[in-house]
Amino acid sequence: MRVSVSLCFIAVGVVDAFTVGPLHGASRIVASNTALSTGNSKLNLSSSGTGNQPIQKVRTFLEDSGITKGASILYQPIQQAGKFVEDTGTSIKESKFYEPIRQAEEFLEDTGIIMKASRFIIRVANHLPAMASLYYFGLISMASMMPGATAMPKPNLMSVLTANVGPTTNGQFSAFFPTLVTPPSFIFLVWPLIAAVQVFSLTVSSLLGDPPILDQGNLSALSLSNLAAAAWLFASSRASEGMLPLGSTLILPLVPFFASYPLRRTSAVKANRFKLNKIVFQLFSGFTTLASFLAFAVELQHGGRIPFFTGRPELCAGVFLGLYQMTALRGGSITKRFVNAAAISGIVAKRIVEGAGVSALLLSPSFYGALYVAYTALLKLSAS
Repeated sequence: MRVSVSLCFIAVGVVDAFTVGPLHGASRIVASNTALSTGNSKLNLSSSGTGNQPIQKVRTFLEDSGITKGASILYQPIQQAGKFVEDTGTSIKESKFYEPIRQAEEFLEDTGIIMKASRFIIRVANHLPAMASLYYFGLISMASMMPGATAMPKPNLMSVLTANVGPTTNGQFSAFFPTLVTPPSFIFLVWPLIAAVQVFSLTVSSLLGDPPILDQGNLSALSLSNLAAAAWLFASSRASEGMLPLGSTLILPLVPFFASYPLRRTSAVKANRFKLNKIVFQLFSGFTTLASFLAFAVELQHGGRIPFFTGRPELCAGVFLGLYQMTALRGGSITKRFVNAAAISGIVAKRIVEGAGVSALLLSPSFYGALYVAYTALLKLSAS
């Protein structure tokens, strides 16, 4: 009987082990899986599926063992590094790990200075051809006005550059080939003024302008204008009484052609503005345009290549005044209008002062033409 009772208890225990225990464990797993699926909606796991049982078991193991991220062995090196920095009081910028970053910052700063210096050197280098052409034109002009000014006991760069300049000065050229419309000598003082404006513009543009006030197109036009003007002086210096070089007529129009390029490539409103990067071209092209008209009149009267005009000063002066009138009527910038008014006023004043007499002036058609052109030029100058 005792054996039977014992066997019954053993049977009950076995049944309990195979029924109650698994049911209790299953209930715990279901509860854990429900909490996991509720807390982590991204996984979207179903508690009734079998594919999520490994995740449920791992989560249950972590919850039962009490391991957290802050206390895990993977997070301990981060905690130790943070604690080391706090205990030592070492900032990031003071640590040796920041040294490469500091060196990179210094390199970037140095690179900025280098870039600024490079831009400055390149900007100055861009202006050097125009400066060199102006210097060369100045030498030729000085040699043509004062032949002995560039003569040196020993050969130097200045004497070499001006060695081929002829003996005829500007004053002698005007005496060899007089016309009724030749301006007085003080009008030609505009050449030093043109050179001074160029020097000032190039200096400001190369040293102070960032970006420069004269772009590459302006600088090239200025260089070509100076070289063409120097070539014209070369040709004129070879003239002699009764022998007028054709080059003095053909080369001079190239100067206003190049000098007016920066004004032609923009609108009339912008081209006529009284700004430094415009004034230098307005002055240069305005005066050399009138000089080209005068060179053409000289060629007609003294060149002998067009017989109809040769030896007819009134007719040649009329051609000059006709071209001048077309230029004066066009108006333009205040600089050009001033040049037009000053030059024609000087021509009229010279006719009055150096004229053969009142009767000769009253009988001269070119004198009346000069008066009319001067009147038109002065009206344009006074216009707003």
